[in-house]
Amino acid sequence: QFGVSEPTIQKQGENRILVQLPGVQDPARAKALIGKTAVLQFKLVDSNNNPVQGENVELTLTLRPVGVYLGATAGTTTLVQPTNSDGTVDVAVNAGTEPGPVQVQATLVSNRAIKNVSNALAVASGLPVQRAFSLSVSTFNIEALNKDGVTTDITLRIADRLGNPVPDGTTVNFVAEGGQVVASCNTTGAATNNTSACTVQLASQNPRPTNGRITVLAWAQGEENFTDAGTPTNNVYDTGEAFNDLGQAFLDKDEDGIYDVGSDVTVGTPPGSAACPVGSQSVPGSCDGQWGRALVRASAVITFSGSDPVLVNTSGPAASGGGRCSYNFTMRDVNGNPMPAGTLLSITGIEGGNSDPNATATFSGFGGEGATVPNTSQ
Repeated sequence: QFGVSEPTIQKQGENRILVQLPGVQDPARAKALIGKTAVLQFKLVDSNNNPVQGENVELTLTLRPVGVYLGATAGTTTLVQPTNSDGTVDVAVNAGTEPGPVQVQATLVSNRAIKNVSNALAVASGLPVQRAFSLSVSTFNIEALNKDGVTTDITLRIADRLGNPVPDGTTVNFVAEGGQVVASCNTTGAATNNTSACTVQLASQNPRPTNGRITVLAWAQGEENFTDAGTPTNNVYDTGEAFNDLGQAFLDKDEDGIYDVGSDVTVGTPPGSAACPVGSQSVPGSCDGQWGRALVRASAVITFSGSDPVLVNTSGPAASGGGRCSYNFTMRDVNGNPMPAGTLLSITGIEGGNSDPNATATFSGFGGEGATVPNTSQ
């Protein structure tokens, strides 16, 4: 596909290879192509274990997901090639549109009883898809309004359109409204048959927004959602199928879901100039009206919560039956944000009772969220 007749492939160390493509000026495209192609090698030897040259070998895909093919021409499932001077025959196996196991059978043409099959070959996954780009935060409300160096973890779990792990090394980028966030991380997990994820830290420091609320945006190169409506489904976007158009992503500082010119920060470039669907987290007028690749994105709000509570009695006392009365309070920090996660609540100095001077009042427990401030930015 690059017009290179003499690529160089060399082993470097235990877990690296060097691929050189003379004259190729597009390394991103080269890496994408290499990641979609595997080379299988079979070797023919005689009874004395000596290599046999010049014998035709039929190579056939006996197990394959949709779209997998052999050699340079899409759709090819069988090839016949002669063995080299060392008895080997190589064949390129190209990924299709679905993950799954792949098996190639090599059969000696002159004696079809002599055959063997490949093993441990699979099409692993595809690009990240918007609906499977999931962001989580270890602690949303950290005690960081007046403290530097308080951290929280931000984790992206990412899958392709079929829910399989994306390839290891998929890069996720980050930008934050305040504090300091690690700029990027690369996913791991797929190569060890685990889920695909990567994690960065956000640490408290200046700048701090005046409201103590930090919006964080994560994004990666992926593809837009589409509804595979065929019968049967083919895991390929077909003209006319519904899709979710994505435009240019932005950091929504005021959390209103609307891009504010001069305030909100954009990432990437606009794919087009068409209107964007409501709720697409896109700059208006930056979509292209076509299904395809896009920056998939997710965001979260983390609060730099203060240490000093502001307690407000919103109602009560009010009779609640059983000789009880109830009070409703709100407790927030100075900016109206939740207190730090894990803050313990207690009641002291309870006085009073009924008309009996010997009666006492006791605390019967918290309602609502209980005695501990939950992990939340709301």
